[in-house]
Amino acid sequence: MESYIAPEELAKYLPIDRGDSVLVASDVTYLCWLAYREGKIFDLDRLIDCLQEKLGAEGTLLFPTYNWKFCKGIPFDYRKTKSEVGSLSQVALNRKDFTRTRHALYSFAVWGKDRDLLVAKNDSNSFAGDTPFDYFYHNGSKMIILNATFCFTFMHYVEETIGVDYRFCKEFHGEYIDVDGIRSERMYSMYVRYLDDRIVELHPDMDRWCLEEGAFHDVPNPFMPMWVSCFQEAYGVLARDIKENHSSHMVSFTGAHWTTGGEVTRESIDLSF
Repeated sequence: MESYIAPEELAKYLPIDRGDSVLVASDVTYLCWLAYREGKIFDLDRLIDCLQEKLGAEGTLLFPTYNWKFCKGIPFDYRKTKSEVGSLSQVALNRKDFTRTRHALYSFAVWGKDRDLLVAKNDSNSFAGDTPFDYFYHNGSKMIILNATFCFTFMHYVEETIGVDYRFCKEFHGEYIDVDGIRSERMYSMYVRYLDDRIVELHPDMDRWCLEEGAFHDVPNPFMPMWVSCFQEAYGVLARDIKENHSSHMVSFTGAHWTTGGEVTRESIDLSF
């Protein structure tokens, strides 16, 4: 029977080393349920502590704290806007030893050696440019996925740096409340897909393909699904698919445009992936 997993035991299996730069995506619902079933509490803060201990002072630890309400006209408050991508990310965001990066859509909670460097980034673009995603690539960072639905936002960085024909850069304008509580109007852009007659969806087998091609690797452990990716290796795999196969392993193309070569409009977009 499945039983409670201590944070210390879980951390032992993670393929990260001192000095690494690591982004963690997670769904800790299962871990919390196992603990609750035995009358215990899975200590999310302790899990973060264990990750910090493995990385050491020379390492850098990040959690995604994305929030897309700015796109819907809701002000982004640097101090109060919550993460929409998991409870572990929100726990990191609430800790005093983590600092949030400044982007209104794609922010990260950061701890460690490169914290100040990452927090200083102020590019209005989401992916390409002077962004954390660019840092992940050029610094050889790793990504750990803990029991989460496969989602690889970094693919949009690859798509934008190469320039695919099924996305475009859209600007969003709104109110931004900074760390000092000062309000201003700001613009942030995102590389979004068209939603006209050229429908594009995440390929249903992208996770399997990424594992087969080495963009991700299974992390053997007795507890739950875990994967690790080196961003530089993943970039090469995704870039080849874009250039050689028109992203056919990353996204699925349906709709009239892809069979008729019709004109593209920019009136309808979707932010779901």
